Amino acid sequence: MSNILKRTICILCMFTIFFSLVSCKKMESDLIGELKSENGSFQWYDLEWGESIDSTCDYLGFKLEKEPYLTTDENINYKKDKYEFATFYPKEKKDAVINLYNCVGKKSFGFSSNQLTSVSLEFLASDNDAEILENATTKMLERIKNLYGEPSSKNGFEKGTDSKSSEVYYWNSETSSTRLGLAINKLNDKIESVILEIGIDKK
Repeated sequence: MSNILKRTICILCMFTIFFSLVSCKKMESDLIGELKSENGSFQWYDLEWGESIDSTCDYLGFKLEKEPYLTTDENINYKKDKYEFATFYPKEKKDAVINLYNCVGKKSFGFSSNQLTSVSLEFLASDNDAEILENATTKMLERIKNLYGEPSSKNGFEKGTDSKSSEVYYWNSETSSTRLGLAINKLNDKIESVILEIGIDKK
């Protein structure tokens, strides 16, 4: 192989890696803005609600597996391979990880009777620096409000004897029975976890 051909292949590889990284970074930075479709429905890109587990895997391009504890008929969320409600995670860690505002989280997909009903992104204090998690949470809330306005509802509970507190915000779609939720859970006034979720409003 000539030196010119080697250099050409090397340059092409570098461009491929560069544009892949740019595309990935763009998808992550625009993520919150992409959670609402043109018709006003909250959804995960072009993935339709109601898709089966297999169809969801085909769309995502990677395999999903249910939570490890969902293994027996005694569990109320699992019965005879018919997932009345179950949460699935990407089988490979690399497919589960997501980075939003420098905060590391993981994706999960909720199914009811083998139909996709929710997509969640969970960010934990155990996986992130406290200040990074705090800043990311503030940016998430601000970005959502800038895009979708004030929340349709807000609820939660104040800290009690266990020093726990929670704030949950919901933004309802005006054109479909879907909604976006942001849950901020604290322990001793420090954020323990943040869950960003879109899905079908079960009300």
